Amino acid sequence: MQLKKEWQIPKIKNLLNVKKIRGFDNKRFDYDKESEIISDYLSLKYYNRDKTNPFLFKNILSPFRNITPYKKIKRKKQINDTGCKITAIDCGQGESFLIENKGEFALIDFGGDKGKVENYLNTYVKKTIKFAILTHLHKDHMEDFTNIVKKNHINEIFLLNSRKKTRPKPEEISKYQNYEEIRCDKINFITTQDILNGLSFNIGNIHFRFLSPTDLYTNENDNSLVLLANYKNKNFIFLGDISSNIEDKIQLFCEDNQIDLSKTIVVKVAHHCSKNSSSETFLNEFADNFYSIISCAKENIYGHPDKKTLERLKKHGPVYCTYEEGNITLTIKKEKGISVNTERKSYKLPRRRKTLNRKSSSQASNKIHSEFDNKNSLDEIDLNNLYMF
Repeated sequence: MQLKKEWQIPKIKNLLNVKKIRGFDNKRFDYDKESEIISDYLSLKYYNRDKTNPFLFKNILSPFRNITPYKKIKRKKQINDTGCKITAIDCGQGESFLIENKGEFALIDFGGDKGKVENYLNTYVKKTIKFAILTHLHKDHMEDFTNIVKKNHINEIFLLNSRKKTRPKPEEISKYQNYEEIRCDKINFITTQDILNGLSFNIGNIHFRFLSPTDLYTNENDNSLVLLANYKNKNFIFLGDISSNIEDKIQLFCEDNQIDLSKTIVVKVAHHCSKNSSSETFLNEFADNFYSIISCAKENIYGHPDKKTLERLKKHGPVYCTYEEGNITLTIKKEKGISVNTERKSYKLPRRRKTLNRKSSSQASNKIHSEFDNKNSLDEIDLNNLYMF
């Protein structure tokens, strides 16, 4: 059987330094050192073609042997590290934070007001969420949990197995019992022992580590998962709804495990800036100046944020609240530092467009001075021209 012309290799002449061709028996060729010409035996008409693959021949090693016909080779695009983005989603009396780096996403909590976090993810997140963390089982942190896990694909969800000492309401715990409806590859029920062993995960170049709880408590707020993120030798801490008692235990845990909190430059304020959190001793553990983010609703029934706690935070750096600023996005870059963009910030007014028939103030003043020269009294001057001043 003869091959088609497009499957044949033409005669090769005048090749320099040709010593060996892989897949051929070189002794069969008539090799002339003077002219350096490979004989006509190189033509593929002497070899049998594989019927399953037109590029693969039985007797030689074809350079196309690994290519399957009519199939494209998928290659992963290399995504550059343009910085780390932390977005506090405005979800009323609740919390939800989205972290992004190198095209990968992590979601912490699922919001308070129904539908706000879901709408934000549908608008700005087109890819799968690599990790999602539910800090604790309270309604203001898991309102959109069922809708998000049904519609948005999540690689792994972290939940705390705190059923020994706390009993949340049935409608809260039932939100993640129906596993068939959850679009998730893995649901990880972590324990306090996992946190003591140094449980961590990565998205892009950001390293997350769990700091608390190291023990179970009767108050569900104290069982909140606390995360410390590290990016380019800078730390960001997410404190959930813990009280000042748990803050003291986090300090001891970091001292025992040689975790440096002094590099923390972004703090998600604990428990919506309540009066029972953010003690002065705990805030002194962070950097001299850090950014504080508070997520709560305006004029809520809980009195968040507390005035005294807010004053303590303002001594250490700028404070941003979602009920005032809307969605808050912090962009951290190694060279340029931190930039803050909020949804409700003031914008510069656009410049006025130039009109062809508008007269300048200098032209109007010259006209009035000429009228003073030509007329004797002020009563005879046309006062309609004075509006130009």
